[in-house]
Amino acid sequence: MKNCHSFQTKFATEAYAESRELWDTPIFESRSFVALPTVGALVEGWLLVVPRVAELSLARLSTSLISELGEFLEGIVPALESAYGPVSVFEHGPAISNSSVGCGVDYAHLHLVPTRFDLLAGARKVAPNIRWDQFVSFDEIHKCASLVDGYWFLKQNYRSNSCYLGTCEYGPPTSQLFRKVIANYLGRPSLFDWKIAPGESMIAATVENLNQRTILA
Repeated sequence: MKNCHSFQTKFATEAYAESRELWDTPIFESRSFVALPTVGALVEGWLLVVPRVAELSLARLSTSLISELGEFLEGIVPALESAYGPVSVFEHGPAISNSSVGCGVDYAHLHLVPTRFDLLAGARKVAPNIRWDQFVSFDEIHKCASLVDGYWFLKQNYRSNSCYLGTCEYGPPTSQLFRKVIANYLGRPSLFDWKIAPGESMIAATVENLNQRTILA
């Protein structure tokens, strides 16, 4: 199997219609977004939320799409929580194509990961050169669009009122930051790279457990 998402090179609606890859199986859908398993899943239930319009990062989406994304998450996160427990939300937000922040996927996507790990503490250990600022609402992510070096967005627990924005203060930015954090917590640090550890068994379990595809208005 190819170790890549088809939405790297095609618009989401085209890619899903043609895909034969298990990790491109839509689990939840709305007018403007699709949630699907991710290549390199380190835990069961790990999904990506992808817009149907091609953008480099979520910060570049319109305010109306950001609002719709919030509504979409309100609809699907409870299903994940029911199956797997608390869900963390994060994005590696590139400012330019082919950047290390973007992890090699130049298409906006938000990670939904069932986990109880302290991702913020882990990120501070992995990348001490990143400054973390707190803000209240996911709606504020559009402020990140002007950051020339990209950003990292984290909502430690979806039910929390706190979001965190990470920006690189010095040195090179860390690629696949939160994947490294989660792999470290799992005691499998060498498996952080989705390009060499596709995680087919986790993906298959996720699809089987969440196989009732939901169309959200």
